[in-house]
Amino acid sequence: MPSIDRDSLKAEMESARQAPHEHAPRLVTSREVRGEGPLERVADVVNRLIGSMYLFVGITTGIVVWLFAGNVVGFDRTPWPLLLTLLNLPQLSIMISLQVSANRAQAASDARAMADHATLVALHELAKQQVKILDGQNEVLDILRRAVAPGPRPEPNPSRRPAGRIVVRPGVVRGGEVRSGTGGCCKVASAY
Repeated sequence: MPSIDRDSLKAEMESARQAPHEHAPRLVTSREVRGEGPLERVADVVNRLIGSMYLFVGITTGIVVWLFAGNVVGFDRTPWPLLLTLLNLPQLSIMISLQVSANRAQAASDARAMADHATLVALHELAKQQVKILDGQNEVLDILRRAVAPGPRPEPNPSRRPAGRIVVRPGVVRGGEVRSGTGGCCKVASAY
């Protein structure tokens, strides 16, 4: 997967806004965020090589062998100066490769954040649709409450119950009945 540009992100977010139920979350892994150019591919290889435990074990084994074999074989009677010089030479390139590695990890993190943001946009749109549905259901319940309540409606008493709440009590209703699916009926008392 090549790097994601801002135009494709905007298009994905817009499609998530228009049809949130059709949005499928994307899983973006570091392996899928590959470099496009040859230098970025080399950086990915260096990242895998420098960050591997095999390289650490190899360098540690080489240092131990150097320290003991230098005196025994005789190629380095005082191993520390030459060994430290040889180990310090590649440090500059290793530091640069670590920065390149961090940049590649940041690119993968950015791609994950973009995918997560598009998913959050879709979830937000679905939540807004659910709130609209709930508002519609509240309006229907209010209409039903007014249709069932006999006579003029008294003023609400805020100390008793919050406005818009429906209390359902089992029993027979004179004037208006609400029957359940099991054939029973219940008395609907107004929240006022």
